[in-house]
Amino acid sequence: SIDAEEMIPPFSNRISIDHFELEDAVFRYIVRDSLGDHNIDVEGFNFSMDHFYIDSAEVHKSNRLFYADNVQANIKNYSIKLPDSLYILEFKELSLSENDGILMVDSLRMIPRYDRYPFGKEVGHEVDRMDLAVDNIVFNQLNLRAFIDYRQFIAGSLALEGVHLEIFRDKNLPFPDKKNPKMPQESLRELNMLLNIDTVLVRNAYIAYEEHAENGSEAGKVSFESMYVSIYNVTNDEERLNNGEALLIDAQTKLNGKGLINAHFNIPIGSSSNAFSYKGTLGEMAFEDLNHILTRNAFISAREGKIKKVEFEVKANDDRAAGTMRFFYNDLKIDLLNKDSGEKGVVETLGSFAANTFVVRSDNPRGRRLRVGEISQERDKTRSMYNYWWITLLSGIKSSLGVAGKQEAVRLERDEIP
Repeated sequence: SIDAEEMIPPFSNRISIDHFELEDAVFRYIVRDSLGDHNIDVEGFNFSMDHFYIDSAEVHKSNRLFYADNVQANIKNYSIKLPDSLYILEFKELSLSENDGILMVDSLRMIPRYDRYPFGKEVGHEVDRMDLAVDNIVFNQLNLRAFIDYRQFIAGSLALEGVHLEIFRDKNLPFPDKKNPKMPQESLRELNMLLNIDTVLVRNAYIAYEEHAENGSEAGKVSFESMYVSIYNVTNDEERLNNGEALLIDAQTKLNGKGLINAHFNIPIGSSSNAFSYKGTLGEMAFEDLNHILTRNAFISAREGKIKKVEFEVKANDDRAAGTMRFFYNDLKIDLLNKDSGEKGVVETLGSFAANTFVVRSDNPRGRRLRVGEISQERDKTRSMYNYWWITLLSGIKSSLGVAGKQEAVRLERDEIP
């Protein structure tokens, strides 16, 4: 914050400037954290403000940012190497209007400094390598004075347009020696500043996750395309948490550009057990389009089959997740894969597989009898939240197919069959 009294010279009791402007300036911003001091050097900085006024009698009563009106700032074509030396952050333009409460960033990029496989080797263990681009970022109703004076980040909304994120992990490297990754509630609660954003909107996003499994011949890839996400109540305000505030997420996307996913998450931020719940649906798609998931995690490969609809509902906490899955499909034919090689094993076809330990139906429901899969999964606390969400759903997929877990048969009404 600015000590305005020190700015007033002894020969006067006020300062007044009608208009002040900096053009193409250079400044250094010093960030101090647990890792030490980090210098951020900015060139091409433009700044302006109107009606700058300090009066010694009113100095502590002013609620104007920098004791001025119409504060505006602008930076163009900026690039910086991040402190970890693994990424470069750059953008075409950042502009701020204090009067309007708007902060805009045009063409943000976070660029890895190493290619996919050398990246993990540079870190020394398996790690997510992220290549990120965002066309536009806009904060509305941003309280800039709260941030500068009190380190509080308060905004009405955040909109991200045109997000493109590609993630790659090489699992042939050593697993990192890390402690329990944080759940979403923990990350919010443990921030070292007050955070309040009412609404976050993500429009037209593309996220791809590619993983080279240990001893695998090639990397497998899953993508989430045409993604739209609405997030509400992004906060760590203690009063709101004590009143039971929950982080709410509504998401819609296409799995590998084909099956439509709709999902809703309810995440009570103040929960001591980090409890949360989610539910959703997956629309029609070919079974073969799930092979990138099934072959590496359930060790089966679909030769034929059509997914009609999947419905899932899960309740979870820091320790385990439980729920149900209703998996509607037709004409399924699968191969059982060798767990080590990924090739067809001695038990290769659906017929002999069905005669073995498990009973895999070619159709679900069969007639009006639907096999409902059980979702039951303990959390691996060395893995990320996203891994927890995924393996929880995978337990429901395997149970629904009869590959593992428990099932329950229910009778459907005719209008329940897709």
